[in-house]
Amino acid sequence: TSTAILALVATHSANYATIIENAKNWLVKAQQDETFGYTPANYQYGGWTYWSGKGDPDLSNTQFALLALDAANLPKTDPTWSKAIIFTQRCQNRPASNDQAWAHDSTRPSYNDGGFIYRPWGWSLAGGTLSYGSMTGAGIWGLLLSGVPKTDERVVAAINWVVNHYTCDTNPGIGWWRMYYYYLSISKALTMYGEPMIDGHDWYQDLYNKIVGMQI
Repeated sequence: TSTAILALVATHSANYATIIENAKNWLVKAQQDETFGYTPANYQYGGWTYWSGKGDPDLSNTQFALLALDAANLPKTDPTWSKAIIFTQRCQNRPASNDQAWAHDSTRPSYNDGGFIYRPWGWSLAGGTLSYGSMTGAGIWGLLLSGVPKTDERVVAAINWVVNHYTCDTNPGIGWWRMYYYYLSISKALTMYGEPMIDGHDWYQDLYNKIVGMQI
């Protein structure tokens, strides 16, 4: 539904206005919140899962839902965005803004490194609660789309993670696995962040050179 919204919005055709509006409303209703019996204290609160019913949401589905809702012009005053912030920050390795118990375990390898993981109950495709590239990109754009300013400490911490793990050769944290997904998420995130240089790196040119150089 999210990617369908993006495609239909990109046509700039009024013929799809009703379809986009209905799809937008469907996404809003699919957000895991009080409707599904969750309160803000539940780790599931504010995210999206792989289906429209009750379930364990993840940052991957959530990022595309947010991107679609933004494209469909869901007002930033809508509570959907504030709920999404609660969910997104619970996926970040940053105890100052993550109230989940796992985030406060200082013995973990990714403790307080500012990166993001897949699910807020402490599960990462990189193993354990390790931060990795594609979800850190998702976290950055999720926060920015939801109205969190780029100067916010959550965004700054995530950008610092990108700086500390800067590469176009892998999906940092999990290697070649889902590398193109990393290219998508980090390019979206850094475009929204709005800075052409990241710690002295022209990230757009670097990524362009990498992708063009991979053509067979």
